[in-house]
Amino acid sequence: MHSFNKLALSIVAAALSLSSLSAKADNLKDQIKIKPSALILLDAAGYLGNDDDQFEPGVAIPDVRIGLQATFCDSWFAKIDVKYANKKVSPCDIYIQKTFNERHDLKIGSFIYQFGLQAAYPSFLKPMYEAPGADLAMGFDRLLGAQYTYNGARWFFAGAIHAGPKAVEFNANQRGRSEWGALFRTVWRPRHQHGDILSVGISGAANTAQNLKEQERHDYYDLMLPFPTQVSRVTAASATIDNVKGVYRFSPEFLIAKGKWAFETQYYLLNAQRKNGQASYTAQGGYGYVRFLARGDRFNYSAINGGIAFPQPGQVEVVGGVDYVSLTDNHIDGGRLMTASVTGNWFINKYLTWRLRTGYSHRTHRLGAPDIDNFTFETRLMFRY
Repeated sequence: MHSFNKLALSIVAAALSLSSLSAKADNLKDQIKIKPSALILLDAAGYLGNDDDQFEPGVAIPDVRIGLQATFCDSWFAKIDVKYANKKVSPCDIYIQKTFNERHDLKIGSFIYQFGLQAAYPSFLKPMYEAPGADLAMGFDRLLGAQYTYNGARWFFAGAIHAGPKAVEFNANQRGRSEWGALFRTVWRPRHQHGDILSVGISGAANTAQNLKEQERHDYYDLMLPFPTQVSRVTAASATIDNVKGVYRFSPEFLIAKGKWAFETQYYLLNAQRKNGQASYTAQGGYGYVRFLARGDRFNYSAINGGIAFPQPGQVEVVGGVDYVSLTDNHIDGGRLMTASVTGNWFINKYLTWRLRTGYSHRTHRLGAPDIDNFTFETRLMFRY
């Protein structure tokens, strides 16, 4: 980790020193243009509930990122971000992308892959403040692999092959047998003009079991769900499935928007097939929320991401909804979590966003842990460049 910290500091120094440079080539198409990027999240939160020992009010800096973006040779793009969170420096997005034309591109590296509607939104700007619980528990973190994307007039498709997230954290000899998988997302969007959006999609994925030779863990799969707040980090539900042969995911999605109003929903189903005649394990969940522009005339569409575009400076958005997750099945009492929340998002200008959220969470059915009712009141100031 010490050596990685040195590498991270070197990357940051390079990003700052190179930010104003543009390499000059004999051919204009061979130019390289380098631009720095940065992200700062500042949080404050208070809590009420029947388990105040776990939830402590306070302030936090849950995410700081700095990075470098480069465009070169007319159709190539590269990005590297490093992240500081929880007293730890770690890699974030690291990839190279080739754009063949306005319809087709290929991306290789470590990033958030296209699985479900939530993949259309960056991790630091989910409409409901934090990602829905079902996505945190059954979606994907950053993976290492390759993804092809087709961005058509009425159809969007992304397909990928990848290694597991531990491929970035551990060497192959530490992991042992690697986790491999494939996934896809396809979206039909008969209407995707600004202010008039209708899309229906489906995602699927299959991957092998997890292994960590260094800790003598083999053929397992971990699922973990935190409560939706980052000032106090408390686990809401978790499940460890043993003797795993393969893990399969299925997720339909729906999005509709008209003028100032939008509605989004998604369902998640995860099934783990097991060895030695053991019964399979199933986790499931979903969310639905309504978005309303209190200031601003309409929602815009991002065709390349297959979702609602980043709001414009000056707009004010209110988002209300519910999500539900169950990680309890077949004698694995991982827990169930239901959350209802309302979030306000004020996009002050191009760089600053202020967010305010209040939410209620109810946790049950977790082995060895009490039922919890928690009310959260939190706010976040975000700088993004």
